[in-house]
Amino acid sequence: MPRASSAEVCSLPAFVMATNLRLPPSGRDFEVFEAVILGGKTTREAAQTLRLAQTRICQIVERMRQWHAEVLPAQSGHSPERLQQLAKSVAAGRLD
Repeated sequence: MPRASSAEVCSLPAFVMATNLRLPPSGRDFEVFEAVILGGKTTREAAQTLRLAQTRICQIVERMRQWHAEVLPAQSGHSPERLQQLAKSVAAGRLD
């Protein structure tokens, strides 16, 4: 069976490679999301507590929203806390 040359492998569009290699959110990302969305903290409060820039908090919250949209059912009827637990389970499974 012929093998693909390195030039052929590297010719994939960057977005295809990036999509396949996307890692699940980190524990810190879940912590930020829980503080802001579930805990009701402002982004400023979360930034001070977690020692991150407020801009970074906003980026993490947005990434977590996208993650939830990708891995969780749209109309599940579950509480936000339960959806967060489900998202953590999916993330853990993808890391294994």
